[in-house]
Amino acid sequence: MLLRRGDHRVLTEMDPERLSWDAAHPSWPISRPVFVGGQAPEEVHWSRGDLAGPVAVAPQEAGVPPTRRAVSFPKPASALRIGDYLQTHVRFPEHDRGIDEGYQRVEWIGHLIGEPIAGLLADPAWGNGLITLVTVHGLSGMLVLPEKEVLVLVQPNV
Repeated sequence: MLLRRGDHRVLTEMDPERLSWDAAHPSWPISRPVFVGGQAPEEVHWSRGDLAGPVAVAPQEAGVPPTRRAVSFPKPASALRIGDYLQTHVRFPEHDRGIDEGYQRVEWIGHLIGEPIAGLLADPAWGNGLITLVTVHGLSGMLVLPEKEVLVLVQPNV
């Protein structure tokens, strides 16, 4: 995701189970930037093992998973359409998620093919030849999706 300067916050209070899960499942390598001109941060970030203080999350009892999930289907990122409800995140732990939580309505779509990809990505092969740029309701930034399958709701919860 590309964010404008200042359009983000860092959550510093994480429960130990989430910290362990994140350490075991990194979402991207921290040694190489994804975007041209990107720089890996020099300071040690809380998610990379430097907690400035104690974890301050009130203990919660494990919830009961929903008896059903919203029905979704996979489609190529390049086939997204305005109005689709795209899965943008999966919250941890799963049992705390709502039935259709994590889906946002697509508001704008653009595509980059060929040379423009090389101007954006440090490793153009990551995009598989086509980059789909997406803005969704509720996120102040632009999702940068390689050509791969994404999940879309069959029908939004009106």
